[in-house]
Amino acid sequence: MGGTLSLAKIYHDTEAIEFINNASNRCFELHQKLAAANFAADNCGDFCFLLTKQKMGSVVGKELVAISRRATNFHKQRMRDKNLKDILQKLKRVGDFYILEDDFFSAVLINISAVKVLVKFKNIPPYSNRRPGSIAHLSYYPDIHDIFAESSDPEELSYYWVAWRDINMTWMALNFFTVTDSIKQSARLLGIPPLDFWYQSLNIIDIFVDIEAVMEELREAFVEVHAFIRNELFLKYGEGVINLNEPIPIHLIYQVLMQIWTENSIIDEYFPYEELPRYDDFIQNNDPLRLIKLADIFYQSLGFDPLDKDFYQNRLKQLGKTDDDKFCKPLTYTSTPNGYMKYSKVVNFKKFMHIHESLARIHYAREKKDLPFYYFNSYDIEFAVGKAVSLSARTPEHLIALGIAKKSDFNEENDLSQLLRMCIRTFISIPICYVHLRVMHEVLCETVKRTEVNKRFWKLLCRYVGVEPPQSRPQDVIDFSYTFYMDTDQNPILKKFLGGVLGYQLYSAFHKNNGGIEQLHEYNFSGDKSVGNVLREMMALGSSEPWPNVVGKVLQENTYLEGGALLEYYDPALNWISNLNSDKNVLKGWNLSSKSVKFDFASIRNASVND
Repeated sequence: MGGTLSLAKIYHDTEAIEFINNASNRCFELHQKLAAANFAADNCGDFCFLLTKQKMGSVVGKELVAISRRATNFHKQRMRDKNLKDILQKLKRVGDFYILEDDFFSAVLINISAVKVLVKFKNIPPYSNRRPGSIAHLSYYPDIHDIFAESSDPEELSYYWVAWRDINMTWMALNFFTVTDSIKQSARLLGIPPLDFWYQSLNIIDIFVDIEAVMEELREAFVEVHAFIRNELFLKYGEGVINLNEPIPIHLIYQVLMQIWTENSIIDEYFPYEELPRYDDFIQNNDPLRLIKLADIFYQSLGFDPLDKDFYQNRLKQLGKTDDDKFCKPLTYTSTPNGYMKYSKVVNFKKFMHIHESLARIHYAREKKDLPFYYFNSYDIEFAVGKAVSLSARTPEHLIALGIAKKSDFNEENDLSQLLRMCIRTFISIPICYVHLRVMHEVLCETVKRTEVNKRFWKLLCRYVGVEPPQSRPQDVIDFSYTFYMDTDQNPILKKFLGGVLGYQLYSAFHKNNGGIEQLHEYNFSGDKSVGNVLREMMALGSSEPWPNVVGKVLQENTYLEGGALLEYYDPALNWISNLNSDKNVLKGWNLSSKSVKFDFASIRNASVND
């Protein structure tokens, strides 16, 4: 009897191996079709793109779902090889949202597209005090977005923050819950927990413990940055707008973020914008294609193969006419080794850095070419690699070496000026990103009631970001930033958080391995083949090994997320802020807010987030 069972196990293992090999090859073929279709279609508008995804999804999705179901139906207890069981568990996930069949179109894609339409729909009456003769209504994107980038009128900014939400956020909340319900339903049909579905191959417990630890590690520095921002806004607007003991009105935080690289910045009194290097001028004589080739020179200097002729001729093109070309980052499709990319025709320094970050995803996919499909996921580390590359690419040393800047363009004063601007944006953006990530996590865990999501959102914003709404908020909406809703099905918030933390860790590790002579933010690893070697070694692993083993190829000391590299990178800026706060006896921290979402805000010092 025992011999018969053993033979059955051998047969079952052999059958599984054959299925796994065939499934991996077929998944690559199907995802290549999806990538090619998406690359070709998204020039024709949101709903045209939607219909293309539906048409392709109805064909490709059925096969992916069939693979998921076949992987699920294997009797794993009859297998001898534990590795085969783990691979089948990964293949269970390939059905993704397609497991919903027609509901994927009606519940997920339509809702995400509807959000994009709402963001661009001109349904907001203009602020009368600013444009008394205007009757044209405004969209949030780009109209109100542009107003936040230029206005110094707090009442106008408050008006637009509230007006857009009052008109649109009930629909946005409905769309949000439709998508989160679809995530839970997809996970149930695939036979996996919702958080496993949402976080893909990441170990949920470990990654969220790390994320919480990062937030705690950055807390002291963030409180200093917050105190500086609030005091500068108080000096600008007075006590009628800013209370030095309370959170900052959120519309003014967004104003600070939007204007940090303009002459209206809160640091302009100390470091005038006009004295910054003219970064945009460095690249104005280049067209977008030339910028892509310049960015690829960085990767080639590390030992990566150049982007090939097929990529430039068949898998690269400009964003379409209906895309928000002014604001869009490059779009990449990298679920197979043959990645596609679409780029903006706009030429400025910010776009140049975005290109560096996007090419990391293209090169990462190429380096995984020998992996089977079930190991092709790479824990989203490609976003962190892109961040590390952009930190190096923006250094004076690299820009001078490229021949687009001169040594005389840079000095200690404007070096600190640009670092301060980056610091303020980073130390506000990361906590905001974290709050959105945590709320989504709790909704999927069902540890927060649907009727209390907005309450929870504002409680976390108060604790971690130190902000409050311009006025009391209702409970039947969710006041997330509109960017949260964009491509929600792809979990962009996690990608942003990982890129914004792990990217600095990778950069810092390269710096230490190179001797760490200069200040961290001055370090340029362009041309360092040893950096390229360890990067390619890490990339080639995909998710074939656990996260610690993969990032351990670069992070040889600590293979978990931590905030020390961020603190080191911005140390000169944080020291400047801390010293100024001390010299001016600036108040730090914040008390209970005078505004509410039908509840009292918790003190950052005393309240428990888990209450």
